[in-house]
Parts: sequence; C-alpha cells; structure tokens
Amino acid sequence: MSFESEPLVTTLVFSPDNPCNTTILEDGDIAYTVTTDASGKMPVTRVCDGEGRCVADWVWRELRSDLLMLHGIGWPQGPASAWLKKSLIPFNECVFFAPGWLYGRLNAARHLQQHDVPGRGEEEVRVDEYNAGSGAPGTSTSVCLSHAVSACCAAPLRQLALKHGHGLRLLTQWRTDIRRQLHAHGSKSPPIALFQRSHPDRNSTKTPAHVVPAKLVLDARADEIRDLVVVSFLLIERRRREAEVESANRASALAAPLMTVGVLNGHPS
Repeated sequence: MSFESEPLVTTLVFSPDNPCNTTILEDGDIAYTVTTDASGKMPVTRVCDGEGRCVADWVWRELRSDLLMLHGIGWPQGPASAWLKKSLIPFNECVFFAPGWLYGRLNAARHLQQHDVPGRGEEEVRVDEYNAGSGAPGTSTSVCLSHAVSACCAAPLRQLALKHGHGLRLLTQWRTDIRRQLHAHGSKSPPIALFQRSHPDRNSTKTPAHVVPAKLVLDARADEIRDLVVVSFLLIERRRREAEVESANRASALAAPLMTVGVLNGHPS
C-alpha cells in the first residue's frame, strides 16, 4: 500500500474479522470495540472507543436503512441512508459523511447567523475533499459532501456554504472491483486508507497456515477523521458481506438438482 507522502501510517487490526462483533486494536491496545446485541426485536450494533465512550450505534432493519446515531459528532438518530446515501447511477453508491469537526463549525456559523453577528460565519465553514473506494466485484461508491451539508444545516447556512464553496465535496468510492479503500482528491489518487481482509499466510509452514488478521490502514489525513472512517466502513462492510452470503445461497440453490413438488413439501413423491 502506498500513501501520498504522508509520514504517519496507523494500522487498526480486527480481531476477529467480523464487522458486527470485533475488537479493533492499535499497537496491541484496544482502539474500538464493536458489539452487536441480538437479544431484542432487532439487533443493535454499538461502537465504543478505547476509553469506553460510545462513538456510534445503529439498529438493524431489513427492508429499510439502519437507524444510526453518531454520538461523537452529535448526529441524531435517523436512517443511515441520510449519511450513507446510494447514488442514482447504476452499480454505484453515494455515501455522505463529513469530518467530525465540520459539524461544530457549521453549528457555530448557524449560531452567529441567528444572532446577526456581522461579518462572521462565512469563515467558519470549510471542508476538505475526500474520495473513498471499496472492493467487491462490479460496484463502486462516490460521495458528495454538499448533500451532507444540506442534511445538517439550515437553508441560509447551506446557501452560504455552497456560495463560498470551501471544498464542499466529500467523495468516497468503495471500489469493489479492487478492494475497500478511501481516496482523497479523486479516485485516481493513492488511497488514504484501505481495508485488507484476513487471509492465510502464504509463507507459513504450519498446518493449518497462520492467518494474517484483517487490517484497516490509515494515513495521517484519514486518521484525523478516524471515527467516521471506521463507522462508515463497518456499516458498508456488513451490508456487503450480507450481499455476498445472499449471492452464494442463490448460486447454491440454482445449482441444486430439481426436486418434485412432493419433496419440496417434505414428502417424497
């Protein structure tokens, strides 16, 4: 993996390789814990940082988007699709998420506008550009932050932000044709973060072979918005793996030999 001359590389190790229940380690210390409670009517996944603070949680829903709450940036509970939104372009997804500090600045700008503070507010709104990518055959994801601004700002502030155009695009492209990876400044740039699934070590002489753990590797820019990178990855990865299982089950069903109606009903003909 190559980063754009960024000196810092953070490696987050998943133990086990499970986006629903895992401990995420950094240099052997707990960076996050991901737990899913399936005892209620619908499963609830909770992500906590190394100090036990809840970063985010979401309630699973089958036919609709999960109900997501981002505690770290004050995002109230609502459909995850308001933050991770699918594109209208076939085989693409549009994912809206902003760096955590953005929401504080937007709220500050809104406060200044509401109190008619002259000459203030415009400089409070500034957003870096990001472009993310993920991997599973044939799909990709692109993201526009201006929609995220639309979701969390009052109309006057949104118009102010778009008018002055302070880098108001956050593109994330989960390029499933390659691997899950996050880009900045366009999909052709080197990744600022990428995910590597667990896999057998080809150099291992043991039987069974040693398994290399799953890793999410971030450069300095991705590390600045680490919480949001981790949460967005977990949400997208769970859905992606569910789709993999559904696709495998469908393929198995199509490959199975034909049975008579009696056998399908549990009674041999």
